[in-house]
Amino acid sequence: MCCVFMLLLAIVGYANSPHKLSVQAVSTAYDEASWRHDLTAMHNIVDMRFTPEVNSYLRTYLVNGRHKSENILRRMMLYFPIIERKIEEAQLPEELKYIAIVESALDPHARSRSGALGLWQFMAPTAKDYGIRIYHSVDERKDPYRATEAAIAYFSRLYDRFGDWELVLAAYNGGPNRLAKIMAKTGISDYWSLREFLPRETANYVPAFIAATYVFKDFEKHGLIPTRSHPDFHFTTKVEIFNHKVYLKDVAKLMQIDLDTLKYINPMYKRDYIPESPHGYNLILPNRCLTYFHQLRDTLERSDFVKLALLPELDQFQSTYADSMQDIYLHLQYLVQNKENLFTVARMFNLDILQLKYWNNLKSLHVDHGMLVDLPISLVGGKFLIRDYKKIPLSHSIDPSILHEVVVSQKNMSFYRMSEAEKERCARIISKKRDRNTTHVHFTKGIPKSYLDHRKSTKAKVVLSTK
Repeated sequence: MCCVFMLLLAIVGYANSPHKLSVQAVSTAYDEASWRHDLTAMHNIVDMRFTPEVNSYLRTYLVNGRHKSENILRRMMLYFPIIERKIEEAQLPEELKYIAIVESALDPHARSRSGALGLWQFMAPTAKDYGIRIYHSVDERKDPYRATEAAIAYFSRLYDRFGDWELVLAAYNGGPNRLAKIMAKTGISDYWSLREFLPRETANYVPAFIAATYVFKDFEKHGLIPTRSHPDFHFTTKVEIFNHKVYLKDVAKLMQIDLDTLKYINPMYKRDYIPESPHGYNLILPNRCLTYFHQLRDTLERSDFVKLALLPELDQFQSTYADSMQDIYLHLQYLVQNKENLFTVARMFNLDILQLKYWNNLKSLHVDHGMLVDLPISLVGGKFLIRDYKKIPLSHSIDPSILHEVVVSQKNMSFYRMSEAEKERCARIISKKRDRNTTHVHFTKGIPKSYLDHRKSTKAKVVLSTK
């Protein structure tokens, strides 16, 4: 069966500087009546009350601190895919992800006056109770995967104890034992009635959660505009390193990644190296590097990056895979067909569905027929992969025979390294073509007809998935 779909011919190179997603202009004026009406109509795991404290937090997010709120949106695109997946696996309410905004503004380096650290602001003793390692060279409270797993385990334990999400939030902030003592002393089990007996920060914690949920669940309604960073920050996957002390500079050199980028997406390493451990530590890499990483792992006896850097065969090995490490992305826009959803689009292009969701500023995984979906496609060795989703049983592993390889010539690749002036000129041409409705290119079996016309000898090849 042929996989025939439409692609909007809008191909540009991603610059290192962030760029804004287009969002329809919305009034940013203070509007308490509108906030009250919309907020109280929202469904949530807590009672969405509009209190003076909630109003104060809303003014901070939407009036006085709009720039900071947009910075939160940028980090939300990085970390919410990780958090949502972990919450879904634990079968807990998705709204819990907004607690990370209240706790740290989604900054893994955030530290409180009392010493709480990371996305979820764990104190060291609590973190260690949930298996988070804290040493002189690593602090897993900053690891978005490990810290999120620990936070979800903590939420589950608190809910088993208190059975009410408002009380769970209060216990998460003020401590479960302190909350239990106050409840026993007052005989009150309702959070809102209990507030006057709680410490000020804990009494205001649920209002802070209400405000964060309201603002960031529908941020476009408030005129907040998310800023995209380079796809290397957004489209990432974790691998684990066992039994070796690994320096990030060696990883960056071998993977041909910018060292600052590697440090940014791996905030847990305080001294720029991964300690040796039989239990393993996470290493977060851009997805475009995974093929190269696994090839190194499978080709050589040991994934010891220190020793790899000294191997005489490395130069030859790197030259073979050098194209896959080029910092080049194709910016494609896919035109959604009838009976398709974001899951099918993500599978076709070998992208993580939640990362794709946040890259496109979508509230859910639903996409309408005729909608354009932005696709940042990394070129792997001058190629990118398209998957015929109609032949893939959703509950089974991927069969390599249904993957199709598209070869992009070096001539075409140089096109994506255009100067800024050339990019602007091409953008104007593309815009004019859009108006004439001539920008759609048919793909058959994953191979673009325009490339086949250009390269008559190009044939589909069976390749392994990069995932």
